[in-house]
Amino acid sequence: MKCYGVGRFIADPFIRTVKEGQTHICKFGLSVQEQRIENGKNINHNEVFNFVVWDKAAELIAKTRKRGDWLYFEAVPRKERFVKDDVERIVYSFRIVKFMLVDKPPYTRDDHNKECGDDLA
Repeated sequence: MKCYGVGRFIADPFIRTVKEGQTHICKFGLSVQEQRIENGKNINHNEVFNFVVWDKAAELIAKTRKRGDWLYFEAVPRKERFVKDDVERIVYSFRIVKFMLVDKPPYTRDDHNKECGDDLA
């Protein structure tokens, strides 16, 4: 399964070096906005998701992005299991497979409505 979208960094991305300095990993959260219409009204709902990116892409994102910046992403979900306080826990995140640095969201529901005069409902 692959997902894609545009999100805003909720904090500056953090990069770590692992495997004796050979591999870089960058983890960060993106706020992603869902837009839908309920009872004829536009509803905007923000949700925060965790993302991870590796190697050269990790270096590029860590160097060029900061809190509030936008990122277009294509990602696949990942499930991580671990034990904390004798309780098994599961955390979901998304591993980015493609991305594009953007200055603003490339397209919104309002843009579509202005161009086409209809709804994306």
